[in-house]
Amino acid sequence: LALTNNHVKETFVGDRLGVLSSRRWAKATEWLLQDKKDVDPLFGLDQTSLWTPPANLLAGNELAREALEDAKLSATKFEKTHGRKPSLAVITVGELARYEHSQRRLQLYSDPSNSWFTKAEVGKANGFEVTEINLDKTTTTTDALLSEIYKIRDNVDGIQVMWPLPDSIDSAKVYNAVPLDKDVDGIHYTS
Repeated sequence: LALTNNHVKETFVGDRLGVLSSRRWAKATEWLLQDKKDVDPLFGLDQTSLWTPPANLLAGNELAREALEDAKLSATKFEKTHGRKPSLAVITVGELARYEHSQRRLQLYSDPSNSWFTKAEVGKANGFEVTEINLDKTTTTTDALLSEIYKIRDNVDGIQVMWPLPDSIDSAKVYNAVPLDKDVDGIHYTS
């Protein structure tokens, strides 16, 4: 039941029902008809575009799923090449307003293994080591945050500084302290 529930949440696309991904349809058809030869992978998919989203609708869940599939393949390749999983440090200063109702949103709309509300779980499910660093908003200074970045930057493959940063922190200094080759969010000024 939980897997079915997660599947339903993942296929939620605004108020629109019936949007299909031709890529996923082709994969499912290949699996179902794996012993049959000469079967079109789009067998049964309506070619009239009846089941495809309009051009102005961004199917975010589908795009996110495809991005995670690509990331998982990349992580597997990285591990085979380097003998370890790729690593990411996520630094948060204070409680972010957008996370205020994250547990309820996660319940309604998402699966913990692919939700941006649960970075460690997403990392685990997709072959990444994720370290979450949570700093107190009232006591963290620009220098303290920079020190944290300098301390971890040689020990991880990627760094994500969650924004917005509190007004008391010089965000330009912080964003530019993240090495360009480890900037997973594009926050560095040259990104």
